Amino acid sequence: MAVQPGTKVNDTSYSRLARAVVSAAWAAAALGIFACVLLLPAYARLLNANYQRDCLEADLVCAEQLLQAQEKMITTGELDPVLTQRLARSQLGLLPQSELVAIDPTAPRPAPPAIFTPPPAAYPAAPPPWIISMGDRLTRAPLRRALMLLAAGALFAAMLLYGRPSK
Repeated sequence: MAVQPGTKVNDTSYSRLARAVVSAAWAAAALGIFACVLLLPAYARLLNANYQRDCLEADLVCAEQLLQAQEKMITTGELDPVLTQRLARSQLGLLPQSELVAIDPTAPRPAPPAIFTPPPAAYPAAPPPWIISMGDRLTRAPLRRALMLLAAGALFAAMLLYGRPSK
């Protein structure tokens, strides 16, 4: 059945549903802005604190491995005269008087024996830099205030859009 010209169509269910969807979208946007402004700086600080804690734990593990390696070197060095001689040569530059050794002054200093060198510390992955930078930006008062006003305006617009339609 076609609508006659000059008659008013009664489609309040569609207009009510459309208003509800649009106002829900505005309210969701406003609540999203509120959540970002309020929670993102704290989340960025939490990620940064966890990263620093994990880096300190990795340093601690590396220091413990170094301590174990040095204790092993001390106990092994007392029992092995060849190792003691090699360590004196590589670490202290001491040479036995009975040997004639040619030294190249341009050569790099040799590293200690490999069994006593701990592996480098394995640091965790850093938090995403965009979260940290956004968290820092959202702590600034003017930007924070502007976004809060924007969110309040969007929430107010959502309430006005869902209000009673004008007749």
